[in-house]
Amino acid sequence: MRERVFQYLEQAKKAVPCDQILRDALKIRSLNALAAERVVGGILAQDPRFQRDARGFWHIAAPFPQDAPAALSHRATLFIQCAGGRVDDLYVRGAIHISEKDRAWEFALAGAATPGTLGGTRAEADGRILAAWNPGDVKRWNYLLQRCALPAWSGETVFIEALAGRVLRRTLSPEDLSGHLGVSPADGDRPAAMARCLDDCLTQLIELIPLDHRQNTAQLQRWVDAGTGRIDFTRFSFGPDLLARIPDSPGVYVMKNRAASVLYVGKARNLKGRMRAYFTPRALKDSRVARIHQGLHSLEFFSTPSEIEALLLEMRLIREFHPSINIQTEVHERLPKYGREGNLVVLVPQPGSGKAQAYFLCQGSFVGQLSIRLGREPGRRVTKKLQSIYFGSRGTKKLRREAWELELVSRWIAANRKRLNCVDVDEAGTFDTVVRQLSQYLKDPDLLSRKVYYR
Repeated sequence: MRERVFQYLEQAKKAVPCDQILRDALKIRSLNALAAERVVGGILAQDPRFQRDARGFWHIAAPFPQDAPAALSHRATLFIQCAGGRVDDLYVRGAIHISEKDRAWEFALAGAATPGTLGGTRAEADGRILAAWNPGDVKRWNYLLQRCALPAWSGETVFIEALAGRVLRRTLSPEDLSGHLGVSPADGDRPAAMARCLDDCLTQLIELIPLDHRQNTAQLQRWVDAGTGRIDFTRFSFGPDLLARIPDSPGVYVMKNRAASVLYVGKARNLKGRMRAYFTPRALKDSRVARIHQGLHSLEFFSTPSEIEALLLEMRLIREFHPSINIQTEVHERLPKYGREGNLVVLVPQPGSGKAQAYFLCQGSFVGQLSIRLGREPGRRVTKKLQSIYFGSRGTKKLRREAWELELVSRWIAANRKRLNCVDVDEAGTFDTVVRQLSQYLKDPDLLSRKVYYR
């Protein structure tokens, strides 16, 4: 079966998606993309002749030169530099050094980009292994290629920073690496010289790698990954690309096993940061995270307008599915240290929506919430809510929520009051003063992005 796939990819001379491999090479049909990735991965993953690119497509791994296994002679070494360190700045420059030609091609983009500026360097990289300092440099280069309407790089890549970390067991900058390896340092203002310096450093590093791990780029990458303890995503139904798509918003994540049963439910103020923290070598030292990884197969996430909403959704899902790794399924009342008897209107901004969520606490208990539009005076709906909760004669009409929901919100607000803006109804004293203070926040949304203290 592998030989049939090998012959097919050898004839294709390009990377091919998994479902196409099954259809054309193995004559297997009616599989969805996810199932196709699992099947093909199971067939090819352990064979060093095959390699997978950043898109998940499979191709024949380019062998190292047989007469010189210690050197990646057929390579292009990339150096790229953005003014201010940002890829979208106006001035960008760099170079690609071709080892076998001992020559560098420089490029620079200032203002409007033109295809001719970068086309020569892109053409030189075709058919070679690209050596870059780290994935960020390849990402920046692809951004520049996109601006010039040139094809993005999707070929084999070797990352010098990761390779140096594996070989030397330390993290070094390009300047420190050249000194450590005895390579002549380069002028950082000359891209061609920097590309040549990185190329020389890579040559020295390759010579320090055991011979058994230099036969092709797939073997080399596995050797690097083994030393850094990277997470093996082949055990899951998702890859690193899913983590890259997770937003920087509050939300809830749900982890499931292969039988689609919920293993764990969690909430986060920043979903992307929290989820990435689960997939690092350091995280596996935590016994709870290691237990999650043992059964984990699929991952789902849900964005919410605020951290409070994420907290409530998390508990609803825990109470519904009873995940095996979650411990807390009930909320028992525990009095906060302060603010228990307070009357507060707490404002939580909802980034990107032009709105803020107002949470109303009456005598320390959460009794209601309302979405309020920013940039204008409080409307009739808001003033009516304030009047009925804090200044009505018939007492407070509480929300029809379960006790655990009311308690969770009350505790969260009490714990986070020091970083949230709020109107203290008791301190304001009158209805008109509460409306006026609330109006100051709503008319100036920038106030909600930072804690404001009134003296």
